Amino acid sequence: MRRESLTVLVRNSADSRRVLFVAILLALAFVLAILMSQLRFPGSSTAPWWPASGLSVLAMLSARRLHWLILGGVTFLTAIANIISGTEWWISLLFGVAGAAETFVVYAIMRRYHSAEWSSRSGWIVRFVLATVLGGLVGGTIAAGTLVLVGDQFLPHLLSVSASHMSAIILIGSFGIVPLNSYRVRRVGELCIQFLLLLVTLAVVFIPGQDHPVAFLVFPVLAWAALRLGVGVVLIQVALVSVIAVVLGALGGGSFTTAAEDAPSLFVGLNQLFTLSLSISMLLLATLRDDHQAMLQHLRARAELLQGSLVSANAGFLLLGREDGNRFTVLEANPAFERLLKGWSAQTHDDGTRTLAQDLAELPGVTKPSDERWSGSMWWGTHQLELLVAPVGDERSTLLVQALDVTEERRAKTAMEQALRHERELTSDMRKLSVQKDEFVASVSHELRTPVTSILGYAEELEHSDLSEEDRELLEVVTRNARRLAHLIDDLLTLSQMSAATPYSPSAIDLGHAAREAVSDQAHAAATKHVSLNAVSAAPLMVLADPLLLHSVMTNLVSNAIKFSRPGDSVTVRVETIGSEAVATIVDTGPGIDPQEIGRVFDRFYRIVDAESGHRAGTGLGLPIVRELMTRMSGSVWLDSDGKNGTTATVRLPLATAAAQDQARSLE
Repeated sequence: MRRESLTVLVRNSADSRRVLFVAILLALAFVLAILMSQLRFPGSSTAPWWPASGLSVLAMLSARRLHWLILGGVTFLTAIANIISGTEWWISLLFGVAGAAETFVVYAIMRRYHSAEWSSRSGWIVRFVLATVLGGLVGGTIAAGTLVLVGDQFLPHLLSVSASHMSAIILIGSFGIVPLNSYRVRRVGELCIQFLLLLVTLAVVFIPGQDHPVAFLVFPVLAWAALRLGVGVVLIQVALVSVIAVVLGALGGGSFTTAAEDAPSLFVGLNQLFTLSLSISMLLLATLRDDHQAMLQHLRARAELLQGSLVSANAGFLLLGREDGNRFTVLEANPAFERLLKGWSAQTHDDGTRTLAQDLAELPGVTKPSDERWSGSMWWGTHQLELLVAPVGDERSTLLVQALDVTEERRAKTAMEQALRHERELTSDMRKLSVQKDEFVASVSHELRTPVTSILGYAEELEHSDLSEEDRELLEVVTRNARRLAHLIDDLLTLSQMSAATPYSPSAIDLGHAAREAVSDQAHAAATKHVSLNAVSAAPLMVLADPLLLHSVMTNLVSNAIKFSRPGDSVTVRVETIGSEAVATIVDTGPGIDPQEIGRVFDRFYRIVDAESGHRAGTGLGLPIVRELMTRMSGSVWLDSDGKNGTTATVRLPLATAAAQDQARSLE
């Protein structure tokens, strides 16, 4: 069973069930109001008990809305019940107002604390008792004031009505607010014995003809139920005792009948006070006992959790109680401590105390106890341990020694530091090798440029000489290879200069202007090969780039397009804006590039086979240089081709900001 109460369970149910439950409570209150009004003792203006008050409070606490309608129903039904019992209509109406007023007071105080779970059950019951007392006094004041109008005394009726209504609210209302699992019987045998003793005690106290003042004997028996059997059981027994006390008292049993002989109002008041005192005392006692049990279970669970954590923890824990001298009583030592610090106890004495091993006894936190913690590291056998010695407890007479094995952690840290140091050394060596490589390439290129230039110069001079056909063919071979070697040396020098990480100073330049310059520079080569070359450019597109680098990129791409075109093909250079970027495309109608090769064209020294000659043309460094230059300018370049219908080279660069464009115009 859940810890929800009956009223909370009803409030969380469907609307139809909730309305039906409230209607049943109000109908039952109406029937019992008529019955209790009929049971008035001769000469008494009030009923011996008024269960309608408890049922009305239950109805209010069970409803989620329309509380004013319920209060109106309580007023109306109470008035009708009193009219049926022979009470004048205006007095009955005021009695109805009294019942509604006390119900509203109890509900107004308790609605803020009405929850599915009792976070503090005894505190909750104390609030309920206080709300009941205040509500009963409000209802009793209105009812007693009404009776004063017909000549009755105020104070006796105030006490009688208030006690009657309070005992009903406490007893019946408690059935609706205690958790449902409180009614579960856990000790059936003990309950049978206690209940039998309760019946015997009631017979002794209230049997007809018995007039000794021994009503207090009921309290210890009910206290047994409160302390051992739970709230629900004691509530049922209190209700049973209240009914038996009234019935047997009416038959002439118990000290209440003797004390109130020929005074019916006094008899009713004594029974009501008896029921009220039983309800409040037993309810509080039972809830306090439940709170105590819940607290013990909570502490026991925390202790088991803590002990389980210590046992299963990887860290070692040793708890020591300090005695005179340098001796300690071992309070607790988990298995991890025994495993990590084998032989930590040098000697075990007859009284159970142990002498710590010298290494532990000489720890600063042990030899010189203080309020401060001490932490440090030490080797214990083959293990490196992190130790913490901390005083605990109010008097700082207990020491907690914590040991954590950090051997593998320290080894891993040392290995990591060595790996990082080795990596830095390798990086430094690679950087030095790269610098040496660039220096070597630049040096060799410079050394080769002079003889190659000389060879090419003499070869060009010989072209104007009168040579035989065979000599001219040999001269063409020399000239072609000398020019190819010169281009290769120029490309190598360009790559070495880029690797040297020279400063890059971009500025705002017109991409269309750079495209037109490249077309102009390659116009002669295109005409020689009978290739149509033209540039298409709209308004100026300012990009942030280096003029020389951008010119080299455009010239290289246009030159490649012409080189791999056939006579009669065309090359078109187009400049446009796409989003926040400027895009230049160089489109040729040549044979295209095999899709299997297009992914490698930007690799150094990779050359594409010329469709006409069947040889691999160029040095294989042009496109890698283009890619490096575009990377430096924060741009991108790629080629597209299906291998049949030409090739498209695309260059993307970010547009220059307005400030950069203004600066470029001022420099012009």
